[in-house]
Amino acid sequence: MQFTKTLCIELSRTSRSLPVFKYIQDIDKLPYTIEDYIDKKTDLDSFLSENLKRQKKWIGKPKTISEVLAQDLNLRNQLLSIAVLDETQINLDELKSYLLDIINNNEDIFDDKHSTGIKRLIKIYDFLKYNKKTEAYPKAT
Repeated sequence: MQFTKTLCIELSRTSRSLPVFKYIQDIDKLPYTIEDYIDKKTDLDSFLSENLKRQKKWIGKPKTISEVLAQDLNLRNQLLSIAVLDETQINLDELKSYLLDIINNNEDIFDDKHSTGIKRLIKIYDFLKYNKKTEAYPKAT
């Protein structure tokens, strides 16, 4: 129970920028704050800003992470291009490898101008890898 309280506190402090789906797998009853958060995360678009959702329509859209990386894009545009891929276009192993590479090779990644983009991809990874299992969890009443 202490973990769920801590998670709720951290969610409120971080503008909901934590990946949570992995950590709620073993929780029997979800607290309201976490339940509310996961209820709003229904698809990949729920991780995009309104501005990015509008831009998604005209961003030159590659079909895979490999295609994004094959283009000569700066880090910001890589992060944006991967974020707007459809669920069927994202290979979780490729995404994990990409994230680990960026994090391991950029010690200040969470302090610089790319932190929003990298956090978004971490949450997308968390959602794609672990979200399907949350349907079986009883909600708090």
